[in-house]
Amino acid sequence: MLMTAANDHQAYVVDPLSVNVKINADPDALKKLNPNDIQVWVDLTRAIELHGAFPVEVKLPRNVTLQSYWPSHVHVEPAKPQ
Repeated sequence: MLMTAANDHQAYVVDPLSVNVKINADPDALKKLNPNDIQVWVDLTRAIELHGAFPVEVKLPRNVTLQSYWPSHVHVEPAKPQ
């Protein structure tokens, strides 16, 4: 997900489009885990230049720990008008 300012109506191209997330949790927590419980985003709200490499941020439920994620940054640029 891209987080942008409320008044930013620009379309963006993101590369790559997905992030691999590895987690640790006890078996009961894993059984209850929904993929939507793992939130992955790039925050553009404080960016001055809206193109380039931006860090990926990951938020997990309290009972789940982050083992790793890749990539740690994605490339973002404004989409060209068609």
